[in-house]
Amino acid sequence: MTIDNIATTHVSAGSTGLSFQEIKPLNSIVRAPKAWVGNFFTVPRAKYVGLPFSIISQLVRCLGLLFHLSSLDVPGWPAETARGTVDVIDITARVADNMEQVRTSFASARPQES
Repeated sequence: MTIDNIATTHVSAGSTGLSFQEIKPLNSIVRAPKAWVGNFFTVPRAKYVGLPFSIISQLVRCLGLLFHLSSLDVPGWPAETARGTVDVIDITARVADNMEQVRTSFASARPQES
């Protein structure tokens, strides 16, 4: 994702517009984190607690990149298409809901202190 982040930073930093050759790779950049997040959602919530930090970090990076791409304001970049491809708010809400369910299930499973 580092190369993708550099590419989007470069594009948003001061481009006057995008050519078709530039838009095509950026569209694939939308699909890659979307697919990664989709794979993350296949992990059972009960296994979230044992996930390494690198997985959670990658999830955060994917969400950040998806948000950046869906709000990119560069002439020629189809931000509306990116927003139609990925609903960042929905994905973020789903992650938050899943994490809350994990927290609740583990809090209720802990033995009560007397």
